[in-house]
Amino acid sequence: MHKKISLSTEAVQKAGLISSVTGLNVIDCIRDEEFRREIVIVSKGETAKIRSSVIKKLKKILNTDLEINEYSEDIEEFVKGLLSPARVLSVKTFNQNKSAVIEVEYEDKGVAIGKKGKKIKKVRLLLYRYFGVKKIKIV
Repeated sequence: MHKKISLSTEAVQKAGLISSVTGLNVIDCIRDEEFRREIVIVSKGETAKIRSSVIKKLKKILNTDLEINEYSEDIEEFVKGLLSPARVLSVKTFNQNKSAVIEVEYEDKGVAIGKKGKKIKKVRLLLYRYFGVKKIKIV
C-alpha cells in the first residue's frame, strides 16, 4: 500500500468477523453511511474463494449491504476491479495535483458512476485512502 492506513476498533472487529466467516484475508473494512454499506478490501485473488451464500449470510449477520473488492498495488488494476463491470480503458495519475483521469468505454460511463454516484464515491474514497489521489475524473 502506498499510504499507511489505520483501522478503528469497530473496523478491526468487523474485519475479524468477515475473515472468520469467509476465510478471506481482509485488509480493510470501511463503513459508508451514505449508502449503508460495508466496503471490504481483501487480498488479490481472494474473491474467487467466496460463495454468494456466504455473502448473504454475512449481510444478515451485519445487517448491511456488503461489497467485497480485491486490493492491488497497481492503481489501474485496482480501479478496474472497483468499477467492474464497467470497462476501464486506462487510468492516468498526475502526481503534482494528486489527481487521476479514468477512461472508460463510452457506453459504460453510467455504470462507472453508479446509481446516485455510488461506485464513483467508493473509487474516490479508496484511491484517496490507498494512493493519496484527491481528484478523480471519469472520461
